[in-house]
Amino acid sequence: MNINIQLPSEIHLTVDFMVLTYVSIAFFALLGLVGGWKRTIATLAGISFGWLVALKSSDFLIRLIRFVLEVDFSGPRTGLFQIGLYVASMVMVVVTFHNIIERTRGDRRDKLISLSLGSVAGFLFMVLLLDLGRDWIATYVNNWALSLNLGYNFDSTGAQTVITIDFLNNAVEVYNRIGNGQVLILLAIVAIFWHGFLFSTIARLDEKLRSV
Repeated sequence: MNINIQLPSEIHLTVDFMVLTYVSIAFFALLGLVGGWKRTIATLAGISFGWLVALKSSDFLIRLIRFVLEVDFSGPRTGLFQIGLYVASMVMVVVTFHNIIERTRGDRRDKLISLSLGSVAGFLFMVLLLDLGRDWIATYVNNWALSLNLGYNFDSTGAQTVITIDFLNNAVEVYNRIGNGQVLILLAIVAIFWHGFLFSTIARLDEKLRSV
């Protein structure tokens, strides 16, 4: 029996940075819900650490790689190198701390905190990614269609299928849209931690006064 499988000659895939932001929020929220609030805080620290490494160390590492490996990431490749360094540093820290910190299985309140912090981590991940690479993405990615040739179809005609990836929106515009929320979220995180610190201090002080 002959099986003739026909694939379309061209497939169009679209990429929307706003949709990627929602996906990032959902992914990190699920990661926080599964791992617990301690691991989620470590994830937030890893995201911040990766951003600082990419922001402050990229020039030095580019010079070092060029000297040792004779591979040059300067010029138009700098933005791509920063994005890769940011993601790699973040993954390294997150994986390391997730292996060290035990998974917490708390009550509904702890799960809600983990879910909330995970959502913040997902949003912060995309904001810092666009903060580092928005200009490079806008210049080299937004107006560029990537075509991938899948090779021959499973038929006798020898036809080929091409996947074209179209980027819908401008990374700079998306960053400006979601960047305002970054400040509000960071202020909310500070308020939450100060709230916890204040009430824990009052509780300890009240306990000492009662013991006197």
